[in-house]
Amino acid sequence: MATDWGPILQTGIGAVAATGGGFAAAWMQGRSQLQLERQRRREAAADTLADATRLLENFEPDFLPTREAPAPGEPLLGERKGIRLRLLQLAAKQPSRRVRRRIGLLDTKISAVIGVSLAYLDLREAGRETEEVLTSAREVHAEARQALRKVMDAL
Repeated sequence: MATDWGPILQTGIGAVAATGGGFAAAWMQGRSQLQLERQRRREAAADTLADATRLLENFEPDFLPTREAPAPGEPLLGERKGIRLRLLQLAAKQPSRRVRRRIGLLDTKISAVIGVSLAYLDLREAGRETEEVLTSAREVHAEARQALRKVMDAL
């Protein structure tokens, strides 16, 4: 009895094509999922860095209000804690060690800006403000801005 190989060959080709198509679809879906995750991570980073930028602007040494004014008092310090937590979360999600280090450095520089700004305000309110203290505050602020730019470039 002779075997007709045509239907068997067509079935085999169909099975291989279906398997290949399934693998291709799964690969494309996985790739799309990775792109979505990357986009979500970028958006979260952008939100966090925008808030960090706004916080640095509120502590700009040349534009600091008096201690009696609402800023940069307790509301901003509370906001700082939230931004710090978000920076640490952002760092933890980063696969790159270099980016994690830069985010950590930015967090440290923001803390330094707040510390030197509040110290400057205290000295100014006490009438002991000096040009050296203001220059120091400006330098610390510039370093924080530079750290922020490096994080933005790294992301």
